[in-house]
Parts: sequence; structure tokens; C-alpha cells
Amino acid sequence: MTDVDGRPGWAARSVRAVVRAATRCGPRRREGQPRGSAALGGRGTRARRRVAPLLLTTLAGAMAVLPGTARTEPAPAAVVEELAVGEVAATPPPPLFLGVAQVVVRPGARTESAGTRGPRLLAVEAGLLAVRTGGPGRVVRSPGGGGWGGPEEIVAETDLVLGPGDRLILETGALRTVSNDGARPAVYLDAALFPAGPEPVAAAFTTEEGVSFQLLTGVVAESVPPGPVAFALVRVRVPPGGALPAAPRAGPAVAYVESGSLALTATAGVVRFGRAAAPAPSSTAGPLRPVAIGEGATVSAGSSLFLATGAAATAGNARDVPASLLMVEVRPDDGGSTPTAGNASGMP
Repeated sequence: MTDVDGRPGWAARSVRAVVRAATRCGPRRREGQPRGSAALGGRGTRARRRVAPLLLTTLAGAMAVLPGTARTEPAPAAVVEELAVGEVAATPPPPLFLGVAQVVVRPGARTESAGTRGPRLLAVEAGLLAVRTGGPGRVVRSPGGGGWGGPEEIVAETDLVLGPGDRLILETGALRTVSNDGARPAVYLDAALFPAGPEPVAAAFTTEEGVSFQLLTGVVAESVPPGPVAFALVRVRVPPGGALPAAPRAGPAVAYVESGSLALTATAGVVRFGRAAAPAPSSTAGPLRPVAIGEGATVSAGSSLFLATGAAATAGNARDVPASLLMVEVRPDDGGSTPTAGNASGMP
């Protein structure tokens, strides 16, 4: 298996009609009364302040059912699930590679890992994964629906079996072997941060032992906070009509769209995106291209998005199906590095 650093391992007209109909149902203007002063339908200021509840209820119902009508309620919030978070006291000098891969270990397969020259985050999605660590780290167990278990410190040469929902947070070069003694394939996400080398990271391969590596997204970041920082792997789910906030980022982030699509508009800094290379699951995006400030783009399944330090963009889900994306980010360390089951505040 080759690691992520290239070495072995890793409707408005209808509404107006409703208003006119409701207006005709209101009290008629008395003889001699000025136009515009009737209780309903007039143009005077007092009339607007005395709109009948019937009209309000009718309008609300119409706007709720008419497609394309602007909604007044706030957009549904995105839900962020922190899969794994590692603490980095001091980041290496940039440029740094930042990315996430999906790795599949077939039953009976075993491979050596040369490790990486930076932190690494593993999140098991399916099956049972056996690993031997080569240095200190932490494991966070998932008790299976009852919330996250507390972090457990581990030392070098520790043998672990990780199941779905378990997360392994490793320091530099802290993974020796990966194997699968179960009857089902083990699938895990492998996020890494390390100094960029002269050669690009391999996009996909399968070893003779039966380990498949697929780089979902990766980018070289030229600016990274000096530290201490948090290195995080998160999954963001955006419901139909939902949106992500557009605050400038305090550190770089790269995201991979797992499903659905988002309408993206760059608002500040360096923003890049790449479309899916093929309409297939886990397809790696093509080359990332810049998105000019104010420019829009549709980021669909299989596409990648990069926001440099200081960059900002709006992203909304205009479809009728949820959108899901994986994101790897570097951010100033706030002292909280234990994964959480989710929150509704939007992007972290």
C-alpha cells in the first residue's frame, strides 16, 4: 500500500391573485370615504397596519405551496460531524499537502506502512481494521449510537482492532501495519498533513495484497497557521434549502462532495474547485481552477473545493436532496480535540 505522501502505506403572480381575492372579501368603502382607507385592500398606511388575519393566513399558505416563491423562514442549518481531530503543536514550514483518501482492505489482506511526516487521522466506515502503531496517539471508540467514547491514549507498538465509528489519531510516522482478519472488507478514511514533495501524490492504486487506495481530494496549501493548530476531518450534511456560512477561514480547508450538489460563490481570498473526473462513486476531481470573487460554480458529487487561509465562499443547496461532503481542515486549536456527534451551527 502506498501512503498519501506517495510511499507505501496510506410563484409571485398567483400570490397577487390571492391578495386580490382576499381584498374583495373585505369591507366595502362607504360612500364619501376616501379611497385607500378601507380596512382591507386600501393603499393607505393605516390599512396596511390593519391587515386581517385571514389575509395573512391565506398568503402564508400560498407561499408555502407555490414552487419558486421566496421563503421568509431561515434556511435549514448544515450539520457538522467531526470525525477526528488531532492537535499539532507546530506545523512544518509550508507548502504542506492536505488531503483525504478512502482505503479498502480486503479480507485476509495485510500491508506495511511507512507512515507520513505529519499527523494522520483514520476513521473506520465499515468492517474491522487491525493496525499496529509505530508511535503515540489516541483512539476514540464509538459505542454504537450512544455518543462518542472518551479518547484513549496509546503508545508505540500497540495492536488495535478498530470497528465502524472508531477513530485513530496519530502523530508523525505512527502507523506500521494495516490488516483485515474479518470476513468483510474494511473501509476507512485516511486524512494526512505533511510537507509537500516534488512528486504528486498517487491518485489510485491496488496492492498485490488486496489493499485499494483512492485519493478523494488533496491540495498543496501555501499558507498554514504556525501552531498550535487542530487538524480535523469532518463530514458536513447540507439539507435541501440549507446553506453554509461565509466567514473567512482561519486556516486552509479542502472538501470532497460525496453526494448532492451545492451552488458556490466565492466572496473573498483564494477559492478553487475541480469537477468530478468521472460520474462514478469515489471519483477523484480533476485539476482545481480558481474561482473569481463573485463568480459562481456548481460543485457536484465527486468534485473538490479548496479554500485557502483568509478565503470565504457561500454554498447553498438548491436541490430537493441533501448534500454531503468530507472536509479536511487546519484551524487554530481551541483546546477541544475530541470528536463530537454533530452540531447544527454550520461549518466549523
